[in-house]
Formats: sequence, C-alpha cells, structure tokens
Amino acid sequence: MKEIINELKSKKSIYENLIQKTNQHLSQSADEGHLRVGRKKGKPQYFQITKKGDTNGRYLCQKDSNEKALTLRLAQRDYNLKLLKNCEAWKKAIDAFLSGIPEIEPSEILSNYPARRQLIKPAVLSNDEYIFKWQNSTYKGKAFDSIDEGLLTNRGERVRSKSEKIIADRLNFLGIPYRYEAPIKLNVNGHFKIFYPDFTILNPNTCKEIILEHFGMIDNDEYAVSMVRNFNLFILNGYVPGKDFIFTQETSDIALDTRVLDKLLAPLCRKLN
Repeated sequence: MKEIINELKSKKSIYENLIQKTNQHLSQSADEGHLRVGRKKGKPQYFQITKKGDTNGRYLCQKDSNEKALTLRLAQRDYNLKLLKNCEAWKKAIDAFLSGIPEIEPSEILSNYPARRQLIKPAVLSNDEYIFKWQNSTYKGKAFDSIDEGLLTNRGERVRSKSEKIIADRLNFLGIPYRYEAPIKLNVNGHFKIFYPDFTILNPNTCKEIILEHFGMIDNDEYAVSMVRNFNLFILNGYVPGKDFIFTQETSDIALDTRVLDKLLAPLCRKLN
C-alpha cells in the first residue's frame, strides 16, 4: 500500500506542476472563445465561437496567415482548458483518497502493542516479520556433486562459481533477502517440473519474489541454447523480464560487470519511509 501511496503522491506532484504551467499559458492568451471544427467535402473547416448559444461561429480562412495562427492558438487554448480540468479532477480525487487512508496498515497494528505480540497470531505479517520468516524458512536446494565443490559466500553458503559468490555477497551487503538454488515448479508442456534458479530474491519493499539468473558462458554454443530455452520457459510461466525475472551474464572474455549488477539491484534496496 505504501508503494501505491508514494505513486499517488508522485502523480499528484505531476498534476500540480501541470496545473501551474497550464494556468500560466492560459493567462497569457488574449484570444476569446473556442474552436469549432466542421467538415466540407471531407476537409476540416475551422470556426471561432465567442458567443454563448452560437453553434456556427466565425469562419477562419486557413489561407490567411493571421487566421491560421488564431486557429492554432484557439486549438491550443481548448486543449489547455481540457488539460486543466482533467488535472484538477485527478488532484481532487487523489487528495480525497489520501485523506481517507488510515494512518497505519493492517500489518502495522501490532507495532502499537508490542507487549501483546507473543499473545496474538496476526492475520497479516509486517514486512519485517514476513522477510524474517521467508529468509529463515528451510528448503532443499540443488545438490552438489562433492563436499569440496563450490565457494563459500560471506553468509557461509556454498555456491558454484566466483560470479555467484559476487552476486550473493552483493545481495547480502545490500540487505536484499535471497535464497540460493531454491526449488520452484514450472509448467513444461503441461507438466510441472522442478527447477533450481540461481537466486530467488525478495523485494524488501513489496515482499514479492524475483528470480535472478546468472548466465555465465553465453559464448558457449551449447550453453547459449540452454540459456534461451530457460529464458523462454520463465516467460511462458508468467515471469516478466525486468520485473520478476532479472539476469546477469558474462562470457569467457567479458566478466560479470558489477556496475550492471548494482543497477539491477538498486530498485530492490530497502527504502526508508
């Protein structure tokens, strides 16, 4: 909900800016009335209406440069008036919505009663409680071939490559909850199969899960074919690239670019409200 509220506040700011600019443009206009557009033999004709009840208006000849300029100004003025009315309506609606929102969300109710927390089973967890529960839940990941295989992350987990260690350590440093090679079910031609994506991360602001795959050998033909197959599989199962499916990549000549990784992870860093 906080994400929605912030989005509405951002929209309101945009509308307020448009209202201010549009009022300035209208105040600088000395033209009267509005534009009526008719058609004759399939071609548009323009008329200036200045009197109430007048349904015809004065014909504006487009061969006359002054009247053509007036036509443009009237069209712009009509648009500005509609834009102003629309923005004011949106601002009013947002103000009404924001003014009616309770001070806290259902998930925050228990924060006002810490002494009762152990006595109550909440219907809705706060973000912090959900993240803690998600991060500490057990799962059976993909098995390693030997006890010596892999590298240890700063969190003490075993991963399969230096690049995966870099990603895991960066997630941990940024405070982004993640699971390494946690199983998920994907529909493959009507049958569900278990897959182990490199990382399942949790957006700490929305508590939505996101898959992060690292494609480490895309210059290898066989690996590239597998990468495309997996990429398509995620999309066919409803994962939208850039939204709930992100990826990093490298070749034998181009290493994982940590600047790209940070760009991908920046929207997932915890926002302070």
